[in-house]
Amino acid sequence: MRWRRFFQRQSWDEERARELAGYIEQETADNISRGMPARQAREAAQRKLGNPTSIREEIYRMNSLGFIETTWHDMRYAD
Repeated sequence: MRWRRFFQRQSWDEERARELAGYIEQETADNISRGMPARQAREAAQRKLGNPTSIREEIYRMNSLGFIETTWHDMRYAD
């Protein structure tokens, strides 16, 4: 794992935001193809996804803590 990733949180977060926006767009298109009006299709897609900010935070936390915890264990047992 690269250390640089921990110092580039903004670019990492922007990439996750683009991925989630792409998901909403795809889900909206799927809903429209099933016959929903555009506004309702987008609202349904957003409800299905949930809170994008919370999702980005959770993904970042999951990817960060595991590495830190592993490093901590390695340092503890290195004696």
